[in-house]
This record gives sequence, C-alpha cells and structure tokens, in this order.
Amino acid sequence: YSERLNSYFVANNIGQVTADASDTAKREADKRKVAVTISLIGKQTYSTLKDLCLPNLPAEKAYDQLTEILKGYYKLKVLEVAESYRFHHTLQSENETVTEYANKLKHLAVNCNFGTYLTRALRDQFVGGPYFRTSVKVAQADELAEKESKQLQFNSNLSAKVQAVQSVPKKSSLAHPVNKQHVAITGKTPAKFCFRCGSSQHLADKCSHSTSVCNFCKKKGHIAKVCFKKKKEGSCHTTHLVTATATQEVNTNEGHGDTPDRFTVYMRSVKSCDSPTPTPPLYKLSVTVDNKEFPMEIDTGSAVTLLSATDFSKLGDHIEILKSPTVILKSYTGNIIECLGEKEMELKIGDQLDTLLVR
Repeated sequence: YSERLNSYFVANNIGQVTADASDTAKREADKRKVAVTISLIGKQTYSTLKDLCLPNLPAEKAYDQLTEILKGYYKLKVLEVAESYRFHHTLQSENETVTEYANKLKHLAVNCNFGTYLTRALRDQFVGGPYFRTSVKVAQADELAEKESKQLQFNSNLSAKVQAVQSVPKKSSLAHPVNKQHVAITGKTPAKFCFRCGSSQHLADKCSHSTSVCNFCKKKGHIAKVCFKKKKEGSCHTTHLVTATATQEVNTNEGHGDTPDRFTVYMRSVKSCDSPTPTPPLYKLSVTVDNKEFPMEIDTGSAVTLLSATDFSKLGDHIEILKSPTVILKSYTGNIIECLGEKEMELKIGDQLDTLLVR
C-alpha cells in the first residue's frame, strides 16, 4: 500500500520538491502528503493510526513518521499471526524424536511473542500431537509402576518395623482409638513430661520437686503420683510379642481386645490387679479342635494360631507328640516366651473345616 501511495503522489505531483528547495517548501510539501494519506487510508486504519500516535494527532507527524508507525504495527501483527499459525500446526513426524520436535517448536516460537505463555504453548503442542494416545499409555504405565513400587516399599517397611505401644493409664477402661498403620509406620512417641511430678509444662531439671520426698517409696527427687515403684507394684502389664516376619500383640493375662473394624484398633487398658472397673468384652468364637470345643479369641492381625498348654492337655493322650517349634516368640523387651511345640490340627468353625498349624 505504501508503494502504491508513493506512486500516486508522483502521478499527481503531490509533495514533490527539488533537492535545492527551502526547508519551508519541504515542510509544506510533506504536510500535503500527510493530508492526502489521512484522507485515503480509510476510517479503520485512521482510527488505528490515531491510537498509535497518542498523545499527538496524526496530522502533527511527518509523512515518514506515519509510514514507519503503520509499517511497524501491521508488519509485526501479520508476522505474529503467521508464526503462531505455523507453530500450532507443526506436528511431530513419525520418525522425529521428542528432542528434535521440542527444538523445532522452540525455534518456531521465537517470533510468536508468546511471553509467559510459551511454556503452556509448548505443553499444549505435546498434548495435542498425533501421538497423544501413545503418550497417555506410556504415562499411565509409568504411573502404575511408581504406585506398585511404593506399595512394595510400604509392605517391606510394615513387616520389618516393630513398635512398642505404651500401656494405657489405669484411670479409664478403654483408651482412645489408635490408628494401627500410623503407629507402625511413623513410630511417634508420647509427649515428654517431667518424671518428678508428671507435668508436661516443664522437664525434670526445671521442676520444684527435685528435693521432695516420695510418700510411697520415701526416696528423694519425685512425688508419689509418678513413683515408678508404686506403679510397678500396683498394676499388671501387657507384653507385646512379635514373630520373625510380623508384629502382633499378645496379652500375658487372659487375652487382648481386637479392632472392631478395619482401620481402628482399641487398646484395652491394663488395670491394677484389684481394679473394680470392668474391662471391655473380648471377641471370642467357639472352635472345635480335634472334636473338642474351645472358646478362642479372634485376632485378625495375628501371625500364628495359639492354644494354651491347659487347653492342649484337655485333648487327651491320643494326641501324638508335638514337633519342635519353628518360631521363637519374644516379648518386646526381648524375653523369650516358651512354646511347647507345634502340630497340624483340624479346626472347625460352624460348617468350615480346615487344617492349621497350631502352637
């Protein structure tokens, strides 16, 4: 359009001056070219030109200035549109590697003026390419492999770790629900407290009872409320047993409570031997062992099936000699719990009959 406009000026002798013309003549000739240009470019183009010239009016500019302003605007706009079109319609060829395709896209994006949108534009090209379905399948396979790897690691950690569970205070008959998986994995311990007075607000070196005499054991340095000797003589304890490959809790008294659902385990509090407070009921089931019925406690997390020596003696003399035990049961403190032996026996619950290894 600029070339045609210049030809129009020459044909109509508009703004044409000689080389030796005065500056005033040259300015007047330039004004005529500006006036003719503004008259011919049309309403929309003039509106654009006016916006580009702000805060001045187009008539206040020289002809060469107006030409450069319009050239810069339309050339840049056409270039960006064309380059963006070329960028978005460039797809990865079948034999082209991902690296080659990425470099090609980056090269095409140079003149697209994407700015901060560049990263998203590159991502969209990969998502919308001809191999999108293949990419999705590969990504899904990687995701599945990662998930299975984490699950294997979780199972390995779960079977390897042994976590001590603190005895429940004898004030309540049922402790708060504890997340068994959380305890086994995180291994979080109770908050620190002062062994002199039991306060959680300070440690022993800051306690005012450092010179107090215990009313129970008559020793200096603590009070009766937290006396270890008093607790030891006034309560029974739960021993937590483990096998070589799994963790389980075994009560050295009569049994232990088990979880009522899959995710929460209620730990039955350990009372003093003369405590009048009733304990929660055990989950028991009648099991027939070699045609003799026994009430047995249910523990879905147990790694072994156990029968007490007292119950075993009730089976009679016809039971053959037990085999030597293949596992060692230990308390959490490392003390070995005696196992008389093991034997495969028929167990029946209702209509279900199975042969299990009983210890």
